[in-house]
Amino acid sequence: MRALRLLTVTLQMGYRATGDAATLAEAVRLGRELLLLVPAGGARWADAVAQHARVVGDHYRHTNDRRDVDEAVDCGREALRHTPPDSEWLASRLDEFGLHLSLRYDVSGAATDLNAAIDASRGAVRATPPGLRTRRPTGPGWPVCW
Repeated sequence: MRALRLLTVTLQMGYRATGDAATLAEAVRLGRELLLLVPAGGARWADAVAQHARVVGDHYRHTNDRRDVDEAVDCGREALRHTPPDSEWLASRLDEFGLHLSLRYDVSGAATDLNAAIDASRGAVRATPPGLRTRRPTGPGWPVCW
């Protein structure tokens, strides 16, 4: 299972590097297979379903298929259900969940999606350790003006 999870992560990275849609489609397919193999509940389940949310979120941004963003939201919600409140992953999962809800709001116009996205983003800020809130992020993708 670990190898399959790492393969989905690597394929997603490959898609982000090349834009190759077939690579992303393979990551989505393998992620769905992985979710059938991992026992539901617990840390491994939360990790797998959170990773799948990221992959189908990328797939949505590539295809604009509403089913992908719905799946990303559902997977994000499921990952959060199995993420302990003191987990080091809570802030990033709330942040990603808020992003997927925002993407769905752009499609649906549903105020419930927008309100839930705001709540998730506020939760991500609260869950971020104080020292990390004040450091400037670095690396590829972060704007110089940050």
